[in-house]
Amino acid sequence: PPPDPAATAGRLAADIAHLDELRRTAMLDLRYRRAAALRFGMRPDEELFFFGRPFFRLLAPIGVRTVEEGGRLILSWHPGAALEQ
Repeated sequence: PPPDPAATAGRLAADIAHLDELRRTAMLDLRYRRAAALRFGMRPDEELFFFGRPFFRLLAPIGVRTVEEGGRLILSWHPGAALEQ
């Protein structure tokens, strides 16, 4: 069976340290994507084809919202949003 986003959100919300770990993972994913795009001259559509959705986009179904400000990702919990997906 597919994972339950609401249950996953509940487990992650129990420890705020998870939010920072998710942010670091999302930033690492973006750095790899940018490096590969520059190294191999990929267009944005090619980057999405080869790497799929960015990690931070995969967090929405579990209630994590992402905003980029000044080159940094800011993540925040919105557990109810997991139920709305």
